[in-house]
Amino acid sequence: MANTGFTIWFTGLSGAGKSTLAEVIERRLKDQGRNVEI
Repeated sequence: MANTGFTIWFTGLSGAGKSTLAEVIERRLKDQGRNVEI
């Protein structure tokens, strides 16, 4: 089974936690063996 790529966009006000959320999701995806680009 081939991996399917996808894009996640985060929008919101400054200081809303977009970078923090992106870092958490990055770690979880990498733990699942996925390649991640931020």
